Amino acid sequence: MQPLSLFEYPFYTSCAKQSQISMVNPGAFKGSRREFLISTKPLYSAGVEGGYAADALALIQYDAAANEEYPVPNEEVLGKDEYAAAMKTYVEHQKVLRFRKVQIKRWFAYQYMKDHDIDPNDSGLNNPYRILLHKLTGTGVKRPQLKTPANIWRRTHWTELEEALKQRVIAVPIAPKQIPALREKVAKDLFSALSEEEKSQWVQQAKEEHDATVKKWERDLKSPPSTAPADRQKCIQGVIRFMQPILNLVSEATGMKTSFLAGSPEPTHDGRLNIISVHSGTTKGDVKMNFGHTERARYKEYIVPIFGSFLQQCYSPEECHACALPKEEGFEPLETMDLDADGATVDSVTLQGSSGPSVSEKGLSPASPAPPAPFDKPPPCHPPVCSPILPPIFLTPLPPHVAPPIPSALLAAPTAVMPAPAPMLSVEAQPITIAPPATSIPHPAALPAAVPAAQNRDAPAEEEEMAPANTPQRSKRNQDATADNEGEAAPGCKRLKRPTSKVIASRRASKHPAQAPANAPKYFNQSHTLFQSEDLEEKWAEIICLWYAFEVQEQFTHVCNLDVKTYEVQFVEWWTSLQPDWRLSDEDKLEKECEGDDWECLRLPGLNGIVSVVAALFFWALALKKG
Repeated sequence: MQPLSLFEYPFYTSCAKQSQISMVNPGAFKGSRREFLISTKPLYSAGVEGGYAADALALIQYDAAANEEYPVPNEEVLGKDEYAAAMKTYVEHQKVLRFRKVQIKRWFAYQYMKDHDIDPNDSGLNNPYRILLHKLTGTGVKRPQLKTPANIWRRTHWTELEEALKQRVIAVPIAPKQIPALREKVAKDLFSALSEEEKSQWVQQAKEEHDATVKKWERDLKSPPSTAPADRQKCIQGVIRFMQPILNLVSEATGMKTSFLAGSPEPTHDGRLNIISVHSGTTKGDVKMNFGHTERARYKEYIVPIFGSFLQQCYSPEECHACALPKEEGFEPLETMDLDADGATVDSVTLQGSSGPSVSEKGLSPASPAPPAPFDKPPPCHPPVCSPILPPIFLTPLPPHVAPPIPSALLAAPTAVMPAPAPMLSVEAQPITIAPPATSIPHPAALPAAVPAAQNRDAPAEEEEMAPANTPQRSKRNQDATADNEGEAAPGCKRLKRPTSKVIASRRASKHPAQAPANAPKYFNQSHTLFQSEDLEEKWAEIICLWYAFEVQEQFTHVCNLDVKTYEVQFVEWWTSLQPDWRLSDEDKLEKECEGDDWECLRLPGLNGIVSVVAALFFWALALKKG
C-alpha cells in the first residue's frame, strides 16, 4: 500500500473518521448567559402560574445597574456623513435589542413547555395542542376566566408597581422567593387606592377583553388550525413533547418499539425541509438507546433520503421560502434546541433534487441493484470515475451492412468490449446514433475504457488503448487485412498513440464533478472552480472529490469558523516531528514520539471550515509546482 502523500493526509484522515456520536447543540445561549437564564426559570414559571408572565420576563431582562440609554444621534451637532453612520449604528442597536427580547421570550416559553408536560385540561391559550386534544378525545376545555381589573391595570403601570415593590423590599428585606407574593399584594394596594371612576373603567376594560377572549376561544374550537407560519412554528416546537407520551403509552401497552416521523418546511429555519423523528422503546443492556440513536448512521443514510424525496414532491421551493419567518421575530429553529435529551432528532433535506439524467433516460439498465443513495448526494468517489453523470458512448463508423443486435449472452461474455464500470447495454434500448467520422472523434479522456473491468484495474491509465466500443476484439491478422482493404482512410481502425500530457491532465480533471449542485452557495462554487484551475497530480483530484462529497453530505452548513491559530500550532508540531534531524534547530526540535494524527477538529463544513485547509494545500501545491 502506497503511503499517503502530503496532499491527501490531513484531509483524508479528517474525512475518513465517520464518528457516529452526535454532538449536542448548546442552543442559542451559552456560557454565563445560559446559566443566568436557567437560574431565573423558577421566576418565569411563577409568573406563568400567577398570570404575570410578561412582568416576569421584563423583570428578568431588567438591569438594576444605572446604565445610560443608547443616545439618539443629533443631526444638528453631527455632520451629514457622521449622522448617517451614527444613525445606522443606532438602528442596528435597536434591532438587536428587539431581537434579543423576543428571543429570550421564545426560549423561556420552550423551556417551560419542556419542564411542564402538556395537560389536556390546561386552559392556557398558548397551548397549541389543546384544541387538538379536545377534537381527538372529546376532553372538555375550560372556558377562559375573567381577569381581575387589578391584573389589567398592572400591565400598563409596571414601572410604578416595581418602584413601590422596591421601596417595600428596602424597608423590610425579604427572601427572593417571597417577592412574587409581595408583588401581588402591592398591586392590589395600588389598585385599591384608585378612585371609583378609574376602577369602573378598568372593570369595563377587563369585561371587554374577556368577551374578546371568549369569542376567540369559541372560534378556535370550531375552526381548523391556523396556517400562519408563526402558529405552525409553535406547533412544530411542541410536537415532540406532544407525541412522546403517546408513543410511550403505545409502547407500554403493546410491547412494541414505536417511532414517529414528520416533515415539513420549518418557518424558523428559513423554510428548509426538516424531518423530526421521535422514538420510544430502547435496547436491552446497561446502555439504553432508542431506534434513532442506535441506527443513527443508517437512519440518516437511507430513511431520511427516502422520506425527504417524498417531501420534495409535496412542497415546492417557492412554498418553502414563502413560509420562512424573519429572524428579527426571535424564533429559534429546532436544531438549536437540546433535542437529544428528549430522544428526538432533526434532519434537513435539500429543496432541489439531483439534476443529472436518470439511468433510464440514458437507455441503460443497472447491472445490479444497489441501496438508495442519500438525496442530492454525489456518487461515491471510487477512482477513476467520480462524476455523477454517466459517460456518453461514442461509436466509430460501421460498414454499410449493420449486424443484428448482439444477444445478451454475448454481452455478458468477457470478450465483449464494454465500458468498464458502466452499466450493461440493454437489448431493448433505442437505436444508437453513430458518431460522425474522424473529424468528430471525442477527446480520449471522455471515452469509456475499452477493456473488461478485470483488465482495466491492472492496466495503468496512460497505457490504455482505445478500441471501438460496439465490436468484439479481432485478431491482428484480421485487423491487417481490413486495413489493407479499406486503405489508409480508415482512422477508426488505427491503433491510437500513447496519450499526451494534455490528455492525462484532462483525465485528472474528469475525476471529480465538473459542476457544483444547484443549491451550492457562492463560496463553494468559487472554491470549486479555483481548485480545478491548475493541473496538479492525480492525488489532488481525489482530495477535491472527497471535499466535494463532504460538503454536499453536510449540506454546506456553516458550523463555526476554523480556529486557525490552534490549527497552526498543531500542524507545526506535527510537521516538525516528521522532519529529519539535520533540518531542525535545537529550539524547534520535538520528540519523535509526538503524534499529530488527530484531525477531527478540521471536520467543519461551510464557509471558513475545511475549505480553508484545502485552499492552503492548493496554493502550497501551486508553489511547489512552480519551483
